[in-house]
Amino acid sequence: MEKMAAAFSDTPDIIIPKPEKHLCSKNIIVMEKISGIKLTDEASLTTLGIDVAELLKRVLKSFLKKLLKMEFITAIYIWVILG
Repeated sequence: MEKMAAAFSDTPDIIIPKPEKHLCSKNIIVMEKISGIKLTDEASLTTLGIDVAELLKRVLKSFLKKLLKMEFITAIYIWVILG
C-alpha cells in the first residue's frame, strides 16, 4: 500500500488509503476511511456534474501508466478495471 501511495503521490485525483499499522496483522490490512463516491456510483457522479466516461478514462490511463512504470499489479487495479 505504501509503495502504491508513493507511486500516486503526484496524481492528486487518486487517493490511496493509508494502512493503520497498529491494527494490521499478517492476514488483515486495516486502512483509513476515506469519504467519497465510488467510481461505480454513476448516478451520484452525474448529479455532481462529473463526466463519468472522462473520469474513467483518466483513472484507467493513470493506473496503466503506473502499472507499466512500476511493473506491479494489485487487486485495486483489477477492481477499478472490472468493478
